[in-house]
Amino acid sequence: MRRFLFFALVGLAAPAHAQGAPPRAPTGGERAALVAGALAGAAVALPTGPFLIVGAGVGTYAASALLDLDPTVGGVLIDTAVGAGVAVAVGGGTLWLVTEAGGADPDLSASIGSVFVGLAAGSAAVGAVHGARLAWLRADAVGVAPTALAVPGGGPSPGLSFSVSL
Repeated sequence: MRRFLFFALVGLAAPAHAQGAPPRAPTGGERAALVAGALAGAAVALPTGPFLIVGAGVGTYAASALLDLDPTVGGVLIDTAVGAGVAVAVGGGTLWLVTEAGGADPDLSASIGSVFVGLAAGSAAVGAVHGARLAWLRADAVGVAPTALAVPGGGPSPGLSFSVSL
């Protein structure tokens, strides 16, 4: 069922690419929609546990494609990796604050609570990083971007490809 949801989101997002239009930077409202898409994807993937960061990446990709921001799979993978790093840092920081600074016992509930705080922050970070990265890459001052992050003109990346066939 989880694989079906993943491929359904990717399959629905694929036809939403802009036809021949150059990629554009997201507006402030669209960046908020990207964060909401990441959180929605994480909520759908919540039963998978720590893999909900992957769900946040899929939700971000789907939201970005529905907003006609012409996302690349490689770029969203980078954003998802950054979100995973944020999740680890926030979760570890939360556990440290609760146990060391707060003086609470390092029991299982403190550990689980800090993991969920980290995963929520990491999921939101996936959408926020995606919006910020697209805004930076598509700004007028940026001339060249690595191929894995963005392809000028919105075409397929020559170095990275992703296809789903049913």
